[in-house]
Amino acid sequence: MEKKIRIIYIILMLFLISTNLCLGAEPNPISISTAFYPTYHKVYVTIFSPTVFTNKEGIIQIKTSEGSILARKAFYQKEFNQQSQSLTVQIGLPKKLTNGKYTVSAELLKGGKADIYSNKNTFEMINYPWVGNKLGEENIVLPPWTPIKVKNV
Repeated sequence: MEKKIRIIYIILMLFLISTNLCLGAEPNPISISTAFYPTYHKVYVTIFSPTVFTNKEGIIQIKTSEGSILARKAFYQKEFNQQSQSLTVQIGLPKKLTNGKYTVSAELLKGGKADIYSNKNTFEMINYPWVGNKLGEENIVLPPWTPIKVKNV
């Protein structure tokens, strides 16, 4: 049974590869992952580019749901880690972000102009009511509990 599954899988993969080659489709050489840290007002964007692109640069943009650019940062081929073929970029955000979804996009450029390769990811900002409050910082014990007492010290 396992051998039949492997054979079906190989046939399926060969079919998909041949279909892509016949259609002239190229795999997108850029993918991204994002990590949003609202407390620190930062987004870390990791760009993976398993194919070698030469003499190219790129741009990372963070846009609001309305499409206005919130942050923008350039990246260059020489910054990529050659072993992992990836690059992690830290982007600072304004202290007061409004609630909503934000789009992070990475796009390869060729000669300063947009190339055909880009990828997007999103994150959502939610301003929870308890963030930034001072509750629980007092050195008091609330009823019905009583403070711990130490005897014979």
